[in-house]
Amino acid sequence: MALTAFLFLLVAVTIAANIEELTKISALTVEVPFLNLAAVAEQFLQPHFHVTADRRVTFDCDGLFQKLLDEREGTGGAWPPPTAIPAEMLKAFTLDGLVTPAKWYLAEKAISTQSVKEWPREEFEKYLGKASTCGGYNSSVCETALSSYANDIGGKRALVLGSQSPWAEAALLNHGAVNVLTVEYVQVTSLHDQVLAIQPHELAARYMTRTLAPIDVAFSFSSIEHDGLGRYGDPINPFGDLETMARLHCLLPPGGLLLLGVPTGSVDFVVWNAHRIYGRHRLRLLLQDWWEVVDYLHELDVEIENEANPDHGNRYEEALWVLRKRDVNR
Repeated sequence: MALTAFLFLLVAVTIAANIEELTKISALTVEVPFLNLAAVAEQFLQPHFHVTADRRVTFDCDGLFQKLLDEREGTGGAWPPPTAIPAEMLKAFTLDGLVTPAKWYLAEKAISTQSVKEWPREEFEKYLGKASTCGGYNSSVCETALSSYANDIGGKRALVLGSQSPWAEAALLNHGAVNVLTVEYVQVTSLHDQVLAIQPHELAARYMTRTLAPIDVAFSFSSIEHDGLGRYGDPINPFGDLETMARLHCLLPPGGLLLLGVPTGSVDFVVWNAHRIYGRHRLRLLLQDWWEVVDYLHELDVEIENEANPDHGNRYEEALWVLRKRDVNR
């Protein structure tokens, strides 16, 4: 399998190594052991995830979106976020010791659920008509992916998950998307007539009332790794990222494309409360059999290391995965 072959690559080398650029992973054939998703689902992911008799993992779309609404009506995320992983959740966050905990604490109220911002037309003009550099990451992988899969974007309705500035929205419009729906913790008012921004609970309400316009393609870069860590005022949830991936699966049509950028490294870390780094265990859960791995793009020269916080984790890169939706509830 392509995915398990790539996990072998992560074990064999560190991303900082000088290796030949890989844009396709299908040629790799070495199999390695990986974390059992069914066992994780049985231990941690009830009641919205289910294990079938043949050990496949399925999920309840309505239940997962209703959970967002219930969290909105309840306490939601506390502010400021806790400075350490809650003791009662440590086993879940570390997958019983397979994921290494590290420290890099952030409480950025200005870009959390506690804040409001506006995207004026001038903000979009910074990015419209220009090749995407993945925002502030100064990487070519976003433009490469968007150009390579332009047939999945042109004339389609796109969703962006997580966006502090509208570079991704502009990039999708540049490649022919007819409109873009952004889902963001911050309350954003977009003044571009092809871009609408809503918060997660608003997405859930539209989904549950069946008033959400169809989504054809989804894009998320440097977002999902934060879900459930409380950094942006979201509820603490050891598997917030996996729940988000399941919701994206619910939103896309069969064969729908997801362009996913997450920190990918040689070792799994939960860097509290900044982000997760996906190594061979957590990456296997994130990209499980609900998705077909179509492509994998990365640039070694955009590796990131926070020198001011040397204990925050190891070196990694914001790799871009191109995924297609498979039928999980077959």
